[in-house]
Amino acid sequence: MTSSSGTLRWYIIFFMHQNQEKTLAYFLYARKSSEDKDKQVQSIEDQVDRMSQLARELGLPVARVYTEEKTAKKPHVRPVFDEMMQRLQRGEANGILCWQANRLARNPIDAGTVSWLLQSGIIKSIRTFDREYLPADNVIVLAVEMGMANQFIVELRANVKRGLEKKVAKGWRPGKAPEGYLNSKKEIKGEQYICKDPERFPLVRQMFDLMLTGSYTPPHILELANETWGYRTRRYKGSGDKPLSRSGIYRILSNPFYAGLFTYKGVEYKGRHEPMLTLEEFERVQILLAKKGKPRIRDKAFTYAGLFHCGECSGMITAERKRKRIKSTGLIKEYTYYRCTHRQKDGAACSQRGALTEEGIEKQIVQILGRFTISRSFLKWVLEVLAESDKTQADESMSLYKMKCRTLESLRQEINELVRLRCRNLVAEDFFVQEKNGLERKVRQLEMDIRTPNAEENHVLVERAFRFAALAQERFPKADVRQKREIVRTIMQDNLSNQTIRDKKLSIHAAKWLRHLENVALPSKEKNGPIEPAETRMNTGDFAPFTPTCPRKSGIVDAIRTNLLESEHTLFVVDLDEK
Repeated sequence: MTSSSGTLRWYIIFFMHQNQEKTLAYFLYARKSSEDKDKQVQSIEDQVDRMSQLARELGLPVARVYTEEKTAKKPHVRPVFDEMMQRLQRGEANGILCWQANRLARNPIDAGTVSWLLQSGIIKSIRTFDREYLPADNVIVLAVEMGMANQFIVELRANVKRGLEKKVAKGWRPGKAPEGYLNSKKEIKGEQYICKDPERFPLVRQMFDLMLTGSYTPPHILELANETWGYRTRRYKGSGDKPLSRSGIYRILSNPFYAGLFTYKGVEYKGRHEPMLTLEEFERVQILLAKKGKPRIRDKAFTYAGLFHCGECSGMITAERKRKRIKSTGLIKEYTYYRCTHRQKDGAACSQRGALTEEGIEKQIVQILGRFTISRSFLKWVLEVLAESDKTQADESMSLYKMKCRTLESLRQEINELVRLRCRNLVAEDFFVQEKNGLERKVRQLEMDIRTPNAEENHVLVERAFRFAALAQERFPKADVRQKREIVRTIMQDNLSNQTIRDKKLSIHAAKWLRHLENVALPSKEKNGPIEPAETRMNTGDFAPFTPTCPRKSGIVDAIRTNLLESEHTLFVVDLDEK
């Protein structure tokens, strides 16, 4: 009798449960943890397929399928989830199908909403792949599962924050490297560093060089980069490989990362990456950009504005135009004057009150150019010598590159061998860690040093420098505003802050490579012999015999070439083609 009554009770519960499920209508909810298209691509589709199959097997009616690609770590950021909850409260459905409870919530606010609707009976069933939650169940079970999901987010956030702060403390900027640099991919997660992009680093540096001339605006540099150089952004997970945008050029020119600094949470840090330019050059670019990386709007450009400082107070030299009527002719003539902005220094006012005309500045620049001018015959001889020696140097440069590659491969083999020895317990752990770290440091340094030699670019730069020395003084008086600035910029590029005007006299600290030509007049004969071959003998085309009679010329050519090619930063030399 007892057995019969127990069986009857079981059938009653079973039929009541079946009737309850027939009155339920479910919303199927599938969520993807990240909005990144490349992550968990099949996640939503798999969830929908598996839960739809479960609904068919159990005979559960699905009123609507909701899918969403949003994170659940914050409340009220999932519009699809919020819409589903509102419809549940309106009674359009009374059950939820989802893969796991953590698909519904990973934060306490959304978790509390789901738990309350279930406890109050508005939601009559929440079915996951492996269990069902009902209003009559112990609410602790669902709360614990959603709490665990929330705790996972909390711990993940703390771990990520700690990892980023550790990386910052080591001097490495978190996140994607800006244009001109690359994130290393060979290190373990959290140990990646930032290195030069061999393809884009010199091009971005050239953008800064053009900006430093003061003759180019960011839009003009952008046009040159995209149209003339064929610049394309770095390809990154399906994006990039496109021309640089207008906002992109301003981001580059105003980013202190290129000067060796980066900001994290409002604090400025010195980075361990290789700077592209000096802080002095970066500050100069910011002056040219004006505030917030926006170019200054000038109705009329002043040729030498922003290039000189006052020799007394270090204030900038400003320019102004004035008009004067000539009494004898009645014509109005315009003059440009350059004067100090009279910055206070140590409480004392600057005493430089006079103004220097633009014509006066240009006369002095012509005189300064004369200190570095070589004759066309010397230029002709140099170009032929360069053409001959560049073949040998290209071979030597390639040999050095191959040697570095062999060294790099040898270091990697040492690391692999060290790992094999450790796996066989043939070396102690402390020794293994110390040796491996040392070898990896050498590998990183060598990877940053290695770059494919570009003999053609080197030849162009050296040739351009000697053409400048031969032609700049002649071309300068007839040049336009932009080319005049470029010529002056070529002279002074080493120390921009050392170019001063005091008592109406220019003081220009010339580039190191140019100083090798200082006081070499044309033609010049000094105690040590002529600096260049005689004109009559140069016309014969036989250059080899002149080396013994010109003991200084070969040394000067070699010194200039070394300064140009071994400079820490890319040097700007205006291109003056022979006409």
